[in-house]
Amino acid sequence: MKNKRGYGLLLYICIAILTCLASIQCYLLVKTYELNLTNYQSQVQSSVLKSYGSPSVQKINKRYLNNLIEVAGQLYAGKIDRSEFKRILDQKDKKVMNSLDSILKINLAVNGLGGHVSFKTGYSEIEIRSAKKPPIILRFTDQEKILSQPKTKGFKVISLGQNNGITDHIGTDTLAITYNNLIFFEMPSTAISAFEQMALVGMLSLILLFAVVAVFYRVFRSAQRQQKITELREDLVNNITHELKTPLTSMAIVFKTLELNTYENDRPKQLELINNLERQHRKLTLTVERVFESAVKSSNRELERIDITTLLSEYRINILSNSHQIKIVFDDIPQYVHGRRDLIEAVLDNLLE
Repeated sequence: MKNKRGYGLLLYICIAILTCLASIQCYLLVKTYELNLTNYQSQVQSSVLKSYGSPSVQKINKRYLNNLIEVAGQLYAGKIDRSEFKRILDQKDKKVMNSLDSILKINLAVNGLGGHVSFKTGYSEIEIRSAKKPPIILRFTDQEKILSQPKTKGFKVISLGQNNGITDHIGTDTLAITYNNLIFFEMPSTAISAFEQMALVGMLSLILLFAVVAVFYRVFRSAQRQQKITELREDLVNNITHELKTPLTSMAIVFKTLELNTYENDRPKQLELINNLERQHRKLTLTVERVFESAVKSSNRELERIDITTLLSEYRINILSNSHQIKIVFDDIPQYVHGRRDLIEAVLDNLLE
């Protein structure tokens, strides 16, 4: 019982240690991934800023500004109203944004950064002024909130800041436009490159975890074998104690009977007692031999064909056991079994004593 409690305690300790190690490994993997993802996002942001300042992007930005000037002129001339201004401007800017996204994708690929990244831009405030008419001020208070929301699930939006500017005076009406332009870009919140960067760390962590599991498994197996050996040893001691105690008790009874001269004038009874002593002596000898065989691992002896009827006939019909008479009744027809004669005799002795 004590060994079983110790084995159970060892099992709980091993499970607790494995759980702690697995938790630590998971925590380290998560933190490593977060660090790699932050590094990846910083690299993407740096590449986007670099791309945004390139001559090709600035050339496209001029188209973006020309769209603003064109639509603002239509609004100032009364050809469209305020509600149509935003819709028409967004339609024209959409084509420009596609061109910017294509350039950005190429630059990211050149820098070894994958993933779908796109620009998002819009105006929070536009003021159109001229010398002949009052200024027209357009404010889009929800523009920043709209741009900061990702269009695709699993993506995040990062702000690149604001681009405030004023156009040159154009046309005969000396029209000038002041604008506040918000610039964002959208990128995946997770990145394959981040997983690739932590692949080695993750693999080493898994190998370490599997190694620890293997060590604990060996410990479990060793503890189980030790417990089994202990149980077998206890069973062996109990069996040997029983095997020795039974004949010794019978021999003690016989010696006591002879000492008291109970059958002093009964020669046949005396011979029967002496035969019983011889049989108990033989039983002790067989027990010692079996113990020796177990010690030298010689229990793989071949089985022999034994006639149980003949074996039983060798025993006396009446034997003395604890001062009680026991009769053995059996048929004379041969009954054969395959086994070891000494072990069968030991079984019969235990049953008859």
